[in-house]
Amino acid sequence: MNTTTEKRRPVCEVLGPDGPVDRLISVVERGMLWILCGVLFFMMVLISGDAIARYTMNRPFVFTVDLVTLYLLPATMLLPAGMVLRHGGQIGVDLFAMMMPRRLYSLLVCLGMLAAVPVFWTMTTSITKLARDSWSQDLVATGLVPWPIWSEQAIVALAMGLFTMRALHIALSQLIALVTGNEKAAISILPDDDEREITEEAV
Repeated sequence: MNTTTEKRRPVCEVLGPDGPVDRLISVVERGMLWILCGVLFFMMVLISGDAIARYTMNRPFVFTVDLVTLYLLPATMLLPAGMVLRHGGQIGVDLFAMMMPRRLYSLLVCLGMLAAVPVFWTMTTSITKLARDSWSQDLVATGLVPWPIWSEQAIVALAMGLFTMRALHIALSQLIALVTGNEKAAISILPDDDEREITEEAV
């Protein structure tokens, strides 16, 4: 009879940096990043080929502008948003963060992320519904090429969903850090997890 029992991991380890949740979301984000690298390369080749065809044969590709503006560019700009937030690549005023007590910093990040989550979740569900309706009605964009509208909307919905998931994760980790006082449990949104010289004073 096996009498060994596995100890449950503390919540701070599960939701904290490099915890199971962080690793799972990061795997999805890295996979998306590799796909987007291929998309960027394809977009570069496509635009270059279109320019060559335009100026050498006066016959540009009729689908380039729509394909880039409707699908490729939105995908490369929106889908990495969660990964950018995780590694602190967003625009921020780090000076104020460095001057705050750690618990005040955790509180503000937590409140900010929790405020963002319902907004982005509403966007995710609304755009998903629009994509489903566009799919069922076979809606296409007007122009030389009848591009399906649902795929454009699906890209935005996926991006919003991934960002919502990452924002909620960060909010929960900051909440745990705030309650327990364990700063290592928090997911930092400063660039590359900067070592911040923040005062240790309690709020």
